Amino acid sequence: MKIMISEQFQKFMATLGIDLNSTLEAAGVHKIVWQEQLELSDSDYWRLMSELDKLVASIIMVRSYQT
Repeated sequence: MKIMISEQFQKFMATLGIDLNSTLEAAGVHKIVWQEQLELSDSDYWRLMSELDKLVASIIMVRSYQT
C-alpha cells in the first residue's frame, strides 16, 4: 500500500514533537519517506498506525495535564 505524507503534514507532526523517521523505526518499519510517499505492507501500516496512536495519546495526556 502506498501512502502520501506531505511535507506540510510532516512539519505539523514535528510541531507536536513527532519525528516521522523515529516513529517508523519504533514501529519496526524499515522504510523511508521518499518524495512524500511511503510504500508499506499491511502489517507495516498497522504497526505505524499503532505507534502513532501511542505517541498522539501521550501528547494529549501531557498537554491536558499541563492545562
